[in-house]
Amino acid sequence: MKTVTTPKGTKLPVTNLKGKDYLMVAYRIQWMNEEYPNFEITTDFPLVNDDQTIARAKVVIMDTEGKVLRSATATKRETKKDFGDHTEKAETAAIG
Repeated sequence: MKTVTTPKGTKLPVTNLKGKDYLMVAYRIQWMNEEYPNFEITTDFPLVNDDQTIARAKVVIMDTEGKVLRSATATKRETKKDFGDHTEKAETAAIG
């Protein structure tokens, strides 16, 4: 199994997704937690219905006093046609 090693030495598994190396979002969050222990991820859903979901994620990195150092926002739309649990997939993709 392929792995990637974080600067702190943690080995994280890399998956093959459609012929390309892919680090799952859960492992990206684990890596981020090692690099920036003071961060926050918030999500909201501008649209959720039976057929589709739009998820928006905001990631904020703070210093030890809580001062914002960096932030980023991403939005992802998923449909039921493409993925049964489109709400979970949209949220995970927006965070990723």
